[in-house]
Amino acid sequence: MSSNDRPPEKIDAIVVISYGSTKTRLTRASSEVALKAASLAKEHPESTLYWGFFGKSTFQTTEKFLKDRLFRGLKHICVGSVTSTTDECEAISKYLPNTTQNIVVVVEGCHSRRCMKVWRYFHQNSYVYASSINPIDGSDPGNPMWTQRHWIIWLPVNIILIPLYWGNGPRRMAKVNFSQPTW
Repeated sequence: MSSNDRPPEKIDAIVVISYGSTKTRLTRASSEVALKAASLAKEHPESTLYWGFFGKSTFQTTEKFLKDRLFRGLKHICVGSVTSTTDECEAISKYLPNTTQNIVVVVEGCHSRRCMKVWRYFHQNSYVYASSINPIDGSDPGNPMWTQRHWIIWLPVNIILIPLYWGNGPRRMAKVNFSQPTW
């Protein structure tokens, strides 16, 4: 189910998809995605990291603080609070230069195909690549988004939702701003 592309030689933008935090730490998915993105940014110093923090979480300041610390020393831009896949894409897109050609989206594996539909829809004039972490590595019983707590639940959720993103689906979903329940 994971979408993984070979990254290009030159990367303009590395997008770090948010998976929230607990009171004291990034969720496993957020941590693994952020670490993979930071590693990619070190290999491609010409790139800029773009990231947000999950705005429906009680602990969004924790996520912001920890990611800011993790990305220190790298070229990065925090786009603020994000609440859904489409909202995150729209928020990051406001900061991307018009000349952005190669975008690598670092994402959790179960979410990768749906996320790529959104990014490729809104960035048809750029090359958009996926770099996924293993879904098992993203499972976290402490995740505030309960459907992301275990890949065995998160995978079917994404399979069920993907038809909503066919055709002009990303634009429709952006208007609805569908996002996960939290508790």
